[in-house]
Amino acid sequence: MSKANNTFYFGSVDNMVKYDKKDILKCTILKSNSSRSVYKGYAVIKIEFNNGTILTIPNLLIDHRALEDKLFQCRRVRKDETSYL
Repeated sequence: MSKANNTFYFGSVDNMVKYDKKDILKCTILKSNSSRSVYKGYAVIKIEFNNGTILTIPNLLIDHRALEDKLFQCRRVRKDETSYL
């Protein structure tokens, strides 16, 4: 995913799907802000598209701050969420 390019691919090697950043409805960043949580340092970004598709990307694949930077044009929602993690 590139900050300058409006399209990106996501999926397995056998099933790459092309997505357009213009079709993103919102990005939700789910992470625990508690210093005592066992999930401290772990985050998940949910990218929701206009057609109902949802991509769930853990920060094990890409740092959530780097991904947020690449998706700077879309609406962001931050949640202190441990139930999802």
